[in-house]
Amino acid sequence: MTGAAAAANRTWDFQTVDNGLANAGNIAFQVDGGNVGIGTTSPDKLLTLTQAAGGTAMINLTAGTQYLSMGANYINNVPAISTIGAYSLGLGTNGSERMRIDIDGNVGIGTTGPDGRLHVFTASAGTVTPHSNADDLTVENSGNAGLTILSPDANVASVYFGSPSGNSFGQVEGGWNAAAPYLLIGSNHADGTVRIRSGSAV
Repeated sequence: MTGAAAAANRTWDFQTVDNGLANAGNIAFQVDGGNVGIGTTSPDKLLTLTQAAGGTAMINLTAGTQYLSMGANYINNVPAISTIGAYSLGLGTNGSERMRIDIDGNVGIGTTGPDGRLHVFTASAGTVTPHSNADDLTVENSGNAGLTILSPDANVASVYFGSPSGNSFGQVEGGWNAAAPYLLIGSNHADGTVRIRSGSAV
């Protein structure tokens, strides 16, 4: 390894050499700003990693058999953070885990074992899991649990139901409507019906 000071920008450049020929990789320590660059001789942040166009600038963190990789132009050619292998990814604050993405891509907020695609967990409701036909969003609590949609007085809050044949064939809508609040449950299709079922009877 060789080192040389560049007077113009006051950096130290370190390069690996092979038979006297410097390889492409550089490590630069910028004296003026205290910045460190890998793959660049002009880092503009405290730590800058640079890879040539088409490459992937990555940081790998390893503990035993668990790997965490962070990179630019990494997964599907976008910046990404990912585990390597069958490991979940957790995010936390104040030293505690707050959210987890499991190995199947399910997201849990407040839980390390999400029961569906998105599981918002405050406390356990007991021994129960969401129905497989309706597990894309699960909201769970040990007491009252709910979902709130908020809108201004002059607007409406809605849930729409759709399919490839129509993106709004049914809806639930509520609004303040100039101090005359209303709730609408309906079908938007000309031949649509609204059914209310009790047990097996419609």
